[in-house]
Amino acid sequence: RPESLRAWYNFKRCSTWANTKVRFMIKVRIPTPLRPLTGGKGEVETQASDIQSMIESLNGQFPGLKDRICDGGGEIRRFVNIYLNEEDIRFMNGKTTALKDGDEVSIVPAIAGGSPVKSHKASVAHLRFHLRFPEDKIKEPVLCKINREFPSVDTNIRRADVREKTGWMDVEFSGDAGDIEKAIEGVRKRGIIVDPIELNVVE
Repeated sequence: RPESLRAWYNFKRCSTWANTKVRFMIKVRIPTPLRPLTGGKGEVETQASDIQSMIESLNGQFPGLKDRICDGGGEIRRFVNIYLNEEDIRFMNGKTTALKDGDEVSIVPAIAGGSPVKSHKASVAHLRFHLRFPEDKIKEPVLCKINREFPSVDTNIRRADVREKTGWMDVEFSGDAGDIEKAIEGVRKRGIIVDPIELNVVE
């Protein structure tokens, strides 16, 4: 009957809508070490419904990006930090954290070993610091804010152990020595304990 066909059509149409995730336009900040994959772009836009689909969408635009963010099992690498509107997704729902239109995501990479990415500037300082986070600062996206405040300074997390109530990171700051000094002072002002590890200047 026409009535039965119409009801079936409406049911299928509603079921399709219900099972389709809405994808929103998201702004993603790309750190310096990953920009060779984005053609040098430090900020890109993509459509996604959650962090996982965002990574897949970015990888579709910029092949190879997912491998730098996720391990072979598809999980976000231990030393890659992703912030949604300056909040660490590890304290949200991880890669299933939902996104909405206009959200801003920052990817803060970490390097477990090897040489840091060299800059094309004439002289770049590489300073390493040990950061200790008090319990009330664990969930604060300190590096994300520092990267925004001092865009000329690159940060690479060399080692880290961040838990629910305690946390520390060994972070390498690269850039102009004066800018790094200001960035470190900004970290200290946010209540983070900072101890120098080493200094290495590359010309």
